[in-house]
Amino acid sequence: MESFDIESNLKQSAVAYYRHEYNLASLLLKGCLRRLSLLPLNAEQANYLNSAIEKINATVKRCDYTGLADIIHFELIQEFPGFNSLLESGSEK
Repeated sequence: MESFDIESNLKQSAVAYYRHEYNLASLLLKGCLRRLSLLPLNAEQANYLNSAIEKINATVKRCDYTGLADIIHFELIQEFPGFNSLLESGSEK
């Protein structure tokens, strides 16, 4: 399987939303969410991911793409429980 850097792609997705490049941003975000869901998540991480996805869906329905970029940057990258260790364990496979 090709190397897929979740953190880098999440950052690129947020930047694309800030730049109003919605098609690119949504493709990157969907790919990252799929990859995150395939990693071995504990209960806290799974609940956090579900909560973040609910916030993302609500934000998309409001067409608040700057808010969506903020959710990606702050909640998925910075606040996700054990994000760095999760990515390291996922890259060892």
